[in-house]
Amino acid sequence: MVIAPDGVPVLGMVMNNQFPGPLIEANWGDILRIRVHNNLTNYNGTSIHWHRVRQLNRNWQDGVAGVTQCPISTGESYVYEFRATQYGTSWYHSHFALQYHDGLIGPLKINGPTSANYDVDIGPLLITDWSHENAFSLFYLELEGNPPVPDSYLMQGKGIYCSPSDVSARAVVGTDFVPINPYVTNTLNIAIGQRYDIVVTANATFEHGTSFWMHARSCSNETIASTLGIVRYDPASTADPYTPPGNRVGYGCLDPAVGDLVPVVPMQVGVAVNNLSPAEYLNFSMRYYPNITQESPLKKWVIKGSNATASSFPPDLVPIFLDYPEMSWIYFLIEGNFTPTASNIFPEPVAHPIHLHGHDFVILDQSSIPFDPANFIPNLNNPPRRDTAMLPKGGYLMIGFQMDNPGSWLMYCHIAWHASAGMAVQFIESPRALHDMVEASGIVPDMNNQCNTWTQRYNTFNIPAKAVQGDESGI
Repeated sequence: MVIAPDGVPVLGMVMNNQFPGPLIEANWGDILRIRVHNNLTNYNGTSIHWHRVRQLNRNWQDGVAGVTQCPISTGESYVYEFRATQYGTSWYHSHFALQYHDGLIGPLKINGPTSANYDVDIGPLLITDWSHENAFSLFYLELEGNPPVPDSYLMQGKGIYCSPSDVSARAVVGTDFVPINPYVTNTLNIAIGQRYDIVVTANATFEHGTSFWMHARSCSNETIASTLGIVRYDPASTADPYTPPGNRVGYGCLDPAVGDLVPVVPMQVGVAVNNLSPAEYLNFSMRYYPNITQESPLKKWVIKGSNATASSFPPDLVPIFLDYPEMSWIYFLIEGNFTPTASNIFPEPVAHPIHLHGHDFVILDQSSIPFDPANFIPNLNNPPRRDTAMLPKGGYLMIGFQMDNPGSWLMYCHIAWHASAGMAVQFIESPRALHDMVEASGIVPDMNNQCNTWTQRYNTFNIPAKAVQGDESGI
């Protein structure tokens, strides 16, 4: 479908003939039943992931093609059914290849209590980047060592540019489905996949009119124009807001201070049961592979020196099995520094939004400097809890979570190009409990039918023998 969210017509992928997709709204404790029918052309499979919905004891509803289900073939349907065990603001998106970058996204809102009072709920505000080229063309630029830059940013699926100003104080009351003690700020760094629930105090003066700019800009690339929205105190007004002289302040690609993100419901973190030796650190690096059909090499992410997009099956990099007693605590250290590895591979010098499925995690530590185990003291007393946190450029992120949700779960960088190029790892949590749970659910025949349908469609493609189809996955 041709869409033009920033004024430039492009061929996009949409849900229910609209971009972004329709708001899905429910109340805390509701059971949601959503039928997804695939009308995409060109043999595009698909699946839909409900971002941060835990899918407690229902891993097969997580919507990750190749991990929790086979893709939904063209002309076929799949019914997702799950209970809203959390509340707050989130989104849903395709988890098949790079489809969400081309438009398969939409807002998700679960109503529940908040940690501050408010009068009017204006609903989710969806901020996205946008490109005029399709996602797969941009992905191959990334593989060739030319990271793609968005053409514009969108707010509620629309884009415009102007020099903006900040207005009104914002009380942040929730992060990633976790209510926090309110704190006031005028600026928020929001990584890909993160959400913040905020209460805006309508206390602005009207010296320059009753309309005010609300804007978002890149934390890493100042050459891209901000995206703007307009807050109007007078709904009859159609004038553009007053534009003061520019006052651009750089905050870097960092999460808010740990001391600001204090959960309302306290949690004490337990001792880890897994080994946290240097051999177990998750160090995301890059490797360049010669490509005989192109002059430039191809870039792939690797984890601890292993090829994360292996060409063999079973793959060289097997999932991480977490087979520990229920409710055990697992710690992981994720590094992104510049220390050479034994194979002379150097980590990528950018920040990465790290996202985990099936859980929220605690942030035990987070820093822009390399990890030093001799001076490390984890924050175990009610640390921030969320599902997406920034791995700072040149630093590290240490997270922990409890084993309370058997399943096959992903942890990955939510920059689409990085995940598709291999910056992802799969956890198999409580494999025996997962097996018994899936068998008892009665879902296996339907899963087999869906996989058989996809296999039959896939086998009709004209694919060269022994070709590696690295893009056609849910990562």
